[in-house]
Amino acid sequence: MRPITSTQKDNILSLLQTSASSREISAKTGVSKSKIASLAKEMYPDKENHQAGRPRKLSTTDERAAIQQINTGKAENATEVARNINPLLDQPMFQRRLLTVLRSEQLRRHKELIERLGTDGMSSDEEVQISPYQRVYHVCYPCWRAPVLAAFMHTIDRMALLYRFDSRNFHGSPPHERIRPQDLGDPDIYVDGKFVPQLPRNAYNQNWLRTQPQRLLQQYVRPTEEQYEFVHDPQTWNHLTSSTLHSKLTLRDAVVSSVAFSTGGDLVAAGTKSGELRIFALGTKYPPASYQLASSITALIWGKDASSEMLFVGEINGHIHRASKHFMQQHHDFQLTTFRDMKGPITALAVSNYACLLFAGDGGRVVAYALDTRVRRGPATTLPPPSEKEDSEPVISGMKVKEGPEEVVIVVGYLEHGISAYYAHRDNTVNVANLRLYWTLGPRRGHFLASWDVYQRQQYWVVAAHNLCDGIELYATNPVSKPDIAQYGQLVSATGLQHKNGVLPVGFLADGQWLVYGSARGNTFIIDHNTGRKVEILNDHNDPDCSVFSLATWADDDKGVERIAAGTRDGRDGSITVYEYNETIAPETPRGIPLSTSPNRDTKSPTLEEGGAPGPPSSAPKSRLQNESWKSCFINVLGLVVALTALALGYYGSRTDVQS
Repeated sequence: MRPITSTQKDNILSLLQTSASSREISAKTGVSKSKIASLAKEMYPDKENHQAGRPRKLSTTDERAAIQQINTGKAENATEVARNINPLLDQPMFQRRLLTVLRSEQLRRHKELIERLGTDGMSSDEEVQISPYQRVYHVCYPCWRAPVLAAFMHTIDRMALLYRFDSRNFHGSPPHERIRPQDLGDPDIYVDGKFVPQLPRNAYNQNWLRTQPQRLLQQYVRPTEEQYEFVHDPQTWNHLTSSTLHSKLTLRDAVVSSVAFSTGGDLVAAGTKSGELRIFALGTKYPPASYQLASSITALIWGKDASSEMLFVGEINGHIHRASKHFMQQHHDFQLTTFRDMKGPITALAVSNYACLLFAGDGGRVVAYALDTRVRRGPATTLPPPSEKEDSEPVISGMKVKEGPEEVVIVVGYLEHGISAYYAHRDNTVNVANLRLYWTLGPRRGHFLASWDVYQRQQYWVVAAHNLCDGIELYATNPVSKPDIAQYGQLVSATGLQHKNGVLPVGFLADGQWLVYGSARGNTFIIDHNTGRKVEILNDHNDPDCSVFSLATWADDDKGVERIAAGTRDGRDGSITVYEYNETIAPETPRGIPLSTSPNRDTKSPTLEEGGAPGPPSSAPKSRLQNESWKSCFINVLGLVVALTALALGYYGSRTDVQS
């Protein structure tokens, strides 16, 4: 038996890519059908056809389409039906996408690309019946198509769904939920299929191109050298996120100074400058709670001890309180107890669940405590404040903990003394923790880094900071040499950020590509921090008397869920709104749709935990802060204490009212 020559093999592979049957390939190449089937099975082990010319087994959906093909004369037999079944099933998706780009001004420039892709360029569905009455559809990407096309098409599908809900021009059943491979834990699963020739080179999967024979690429694929820009206009994203507010929590005469998500993302805690703490659930599992503390709430953070998830609350008068999520679930109530009494005001809190440490910003110093509350211990370590400069005391404006499988890094930011990162290590046997300098962002004269966030990439760190003098600035450590200094990178073009009376928050979203920041006029923007391009606008108030003073983000990368909580000041009243973006059902719930707000509840006072420090849980309230400029807002307590809160417009004493 003669072996197959290299030329015959290239010809067979080329014909297999055109979905020709084994019989047709045998007639053209002179190779037996059994050898062709063996070669096809070797090259494409997941494919079910090419078995001596027999078609693959049809599913129930395929059978209905096959009967329709035969009845209308489009196919003569089952073999021809099987060969053409995928283009038939993909045609509605192609038509829907083409109609969508024709209807949208922002998408119309992509009309030619959609037409060039045709039905063969669309992804297909694999129907999975998970119950007698429920089916789901797994998306199958063509192996030859570039991954960037998936996200590009996904945005068009979201637009198509919005058009369907506000128009009667689309007929038939609505688009079903399609589960993408990355949602199943298999981001690299692709299916074989007929490729589309003469597309831009970046429309093809580069790994697929490298594995194809040169003859196939030159004679059949023929990619063009054009580099297509698979990017949608900002107006497209704005249209996707335009929505109405379903409900809103209003806090009379109050400013939301701090917001924090629980580690599971199902609870939101919010603190006000008047000392009111609100805790509400995003579902029905937990009841809401409300407490009145003695002074302004300047920091909130969730963490875990040995038994339960805990909320830690920092006040400007130096008290740190804690509450157990487990107790709230079991007894339908939160018991807020005093955890620590510090010397100075609490300006920031951070938690390392890996090292079981709570970091507290006590004025200008950092104090670390063990999270284990069963035994009351002293500090595990204390980081002294940096040296004073120009007669200004160092004030911590924020702290972030970044944890990996083998290391814990605590990043500490100061209003006028830069930002520094430290390796944190704890010896549990003797309750001692060590902090070793990792990298630092040197202070810059006249710059006030009031709000900031960090994102850790594989080889370097990126810092985004709201500089009160200039706007949003980017810094990055050196990926080549030892990352000991974070260098200034660029000034991000930001819209509506200016506000004369307060610090406006900034933070990275989960993927590190996008930046979210609150601004004056009540808007919350999501932008590409590399280009400044606007991606989305949340709570688009566009009110000159409204500002966003606090933000919190939470993400579950495994489930593709991301949430953003915005604390907004509107005149004399404050509000809290939570937004959700879900990759799985994003067409139905874009990020700009409010997820939930808090109901009203009577306020309570905290109780002292058993075995805790003697005395009342909170001291008497401080004197009322008057309306001041942003500069004096940071000089009121200990020189510049209110750096984190930036609450120059607040009043003590508040009453709550819920509007729906």
